[in-house]
Amino acid sequence: MRIFVYGTLKMNGPLGKNQKKYVQKVENAIVPGTLYDINGNYPAAIFGGEKTILGEVHTYPDSLQLLESFDRIEGYNRKNKMNSLYRRVSVIATTETGASKRCFAYEFNRDLSEFPIITDGVWYNLQEMFLV
Repeated sequence: MRIFVYGTLKMNGPLGKNQKKYVQKVENAIVPGTLYDINGNYPAAIFGGEKTILGEVHTYPDSLQLLESFDRIEGYNRKNKMNSLYRRVSVIATTETGASKRCFAYEFNRDLSEFPIITDGVWYNLQEMFLV
């Protein structure tokens, strides 16, 4: 199972550190889409279009339990998709080696018109920028 992550679940992100014991492989990758800054706390993505989002492809053992844990983290409820904070979608990520990988990813499911676009497609949190 592959998941494209672009924010708090990146390996150096505040939630990514909890995933290290499960992840089998981490690859830098890009996906077409636009990234938004949600009050400096976390990013939100809308996939598709001409912009790109830089993130990581995480490969995990196939596990419904792991997938459901990501769903909970991202506020996705497959029984109530319309009211979920994020939607789980399928994207094609291109890794640094040029390989195309089909992955799950989480796309924001709310209005983003009042949030700024992260123009370079890279989300940084303060913990990641100022690691001592």
